[in-house]
Amino acid sequence: MDETNSNINPDQNTKAPPAGLRQQLLAWHQRLIPCHESVGYTPYLWLIYLSFYFGYWYFRPPGSVEILLTCIGIPAFLAFYFYGFRVRERQMLVPIAGILAIGILLSFYNQGASVFFIYAASFCGQTRNRRLAFTLLAGVLAVILIQSAVLDFSLRFMFPAIFFGLVIGLSNIFFAEIQKKNAALKQSREEVRRLATLAERERIARDLHDLLGHTFSVITLKAELAGRLLDSSPRDSRREIADIEQASRNALSQIREAVSGYRGSTLKTELANARVTLETADIDLSYQLDEKPLPAKLDQLFSVLVKEAVTNIIRHSQASSCRIETTSAADQIVLKIVDDGHGGSFTEGNGLKGMRERIAPLRGDLLIHSDRGTSLTFTFPLTEAA
Repeated sequence: MDETNSNINPDQNTKAPPAGLRQQLLAWHQRLIPCHESVGYTPYLWLIYLSFYFGYWYFRPPGSVEILLTCIGIPAFLAFYFYGFRVRERQMLVPIAGILAIGILLSFYNQGASVFFIYAASFCGQTRNRRLAFTLLAGVLAVILIQSAVLDFSLRFMFPAIFFGLVIGLSNIFFAEIQKKNAALKQSREEVRRLATLAERERIARDLHDLLGHTFSVITLKAELAGRLLDSSPRDSRREIADIEQASRNALSQIREAVSGYRGSTLKTELANARVTLETADIDLSYQLDEKPLPAKLDQLFSVLVKEAVTNIIRHSQASSCRIETTSAADQIVLKIVDDGHGGSFTEGNGLKGMRERIAPLRGDLLIHSDRGTSLTFTFPLTEAA
């Protein structure tokens, strides 16, 4: 064998699908089913039910007229079918009526055409209007009964069409209602976040105005006074300049404290973030806070501890629920975080070590129980916390 041919890598002969073809298929997909649809690629899988129509040809060879009508009806059905994924509300009457007409026409030649009535019923839930959806579904079922009576079809035609049409139609209406509620919930959350952001901006603007407005007014007045006293009384002028320096230092210190407060999160804010984060992992959060307000240092520290604990729960616990509560007694404050995950023995990682390091300056104590789920109990002496 030639030596050059023996060194050829067999993988080099395997050609990947051309990128241009993939882009073209994706473009066709976005035309047929808009990218904002949540159904993905499942509409292509649903077309497999057309096999029921062609299955009747196995038992009864089709005639030339039936073949001709099928060659016309199937492309027309596909046009109405994909059109139904691009319209809403009353425009949905077009694909439903079109698919019903195809089913009525082909059912004169093939009882398997009952599958088209089921497709028509499935689009009733796409209207996003519950009353209109039930009206359209009732209309589709009425057409099935009328067509069965006209053609004197037996129960073999009528029952599958009515049963599966009713089940699939009601299911799609139900899921459309869920999607509508989820969309409303998402919009509500975005509105809450927008309002929270706006309120925070207004708070920052108000704090900065209250903090800097008076200070800069004092600095401006003292600077003008120092300028007037510079020639007549240098000693008083230096005293005013010293006051300006002290006022500016105080303002700088206040700004640093304010910025530090903006950067720090509170426990209630972190609990709101934790609820959204845990919901994305299908974990329910419940919490109960003590009525007494927390000291400022503990409030920020608890928010950090909750954030780290929530991260660990999502990564390692496989839990379905989590509970967070704070309690206070005469001499101590307790934060408890419990999940119903798999628990068991484990080695403390960087997260738990970081928690112990954070609570050490306030003489905090961390107690861990991991049997049925995991429980983290943080205890702080009230005197140190205050």
